[in-house]
Amino acid sequence: MNRPIVFSELNDRVPREDGTSAAEIVEMVAPHNYDILDPLDLSRSFSSHEFGDMLCIPQ
Repeated sequence: MNRPIVFSELNDRVPREDGTSAAEIVEMVAPHNYDILDPLDLSRSFSSHEFGDMLCIPQ
C-alpha cells in the first residue's frame, strides 16, 4: 500500500471558520500511522500552533 508524504501549512483561523481547529486536524492524521514532524527541525514532533507547517511521513 502506497501512502503519500504530506506537507501542509496549518493556520488555526481557517479551520475555525469550519468549526474545527489545527489541533483537531493533527489528531485526525495521527491514528493513520504517520510521524508528524516540524519540517524546520525533523528531530521534533509537530505541536499544533496557531500557525505553522507540518510534515507527515508514513511509518
